[in-house]
Amino acid sequence: MSIVAEPAVAVVDANVDKHGTRALAEAYVAKLATPELQEVAARAHFRPRNEKVREAHRAELAEIPLFTVAEVTGSWAEAKRRHFGQGALLDTILESRR
Repeated sequence: MSIVAEPAVAVVDANVDKHGTRALAEAYVAKLATPELQEVAARAHFRPRNEKVREAHRAELAEIPLFTVAEVTGSWAEAKRRHFGQGALLDTILESRR
């Protein structure tokens, strides 16, 4: 099993305007879902969302059950509280290793 990771990506106006990087940031965001970048992701052993790219890498990326954070915890807010909040699961794991 594996979790479907879909991190949010955004162009932050104040940041790109401050650094003069708007064109580069917008080009990056626009390219993320292209077959070219999906191919880069697949070669790094990430499961591409593009069906053609995923099919091309089927031999090294076997089909496995995938699940989302929402399916397991209901929301990212609940996942953060349950797993990463003060005294939550991550703290318990790290404390047990001491």
